[in-house]
Amino acid sequence: MPDIKNPGKETVKGIVYFRDIEPGWVANRTNVECIKAMFGKETNDWIGKRVTLCAEAIKMPNGATETGIRGKGSPDIDREIVAEWKPARKAKQTRRLVPTGRRADTTPRTDTTKPPSAPGRRRGARTRRSSPTSSACRCWT
Repeated sequence: MPDIKNPGKETVKGIVYFRDIEPGWVANRTNVECIKAMFGKETNDWIGKRVTLCAEAIKMPNGATETGIRGKGSPDIDREIVAEWKPARKAKQTRRLVPTGRRADTTPRTDTTKPPSAPGRRRGARTRRSSPTSSACRCWT
């Protein structure tokens, strides 16, 4: 993809695609390192995994605060993971990733008090689950 800071040059960026969502998400270094810590270096191992993303206040180099997308964790991990990486010319970065939501369950549903899908949703449609700790977080496959 074209490098905005250096016109005429190309930059290699990771693009993450989610099921049932057309445009890809150009993941920055922080998010790629978090996904790599959860699911390994081999990107083919990321296919089908779920990631919980959150909106988070990010302090920019110029001092301004903006909202960015950050990985919070995944329902597909069973323990807390600490992602660590060292960006060029910066201090070591760490991010704590936690199990979110609940793991995929393949057993038949026995609770019949709630319908399997919300009213108005087509059967089999993907649902977004909120993290119990934040209403700004969503889990995507």
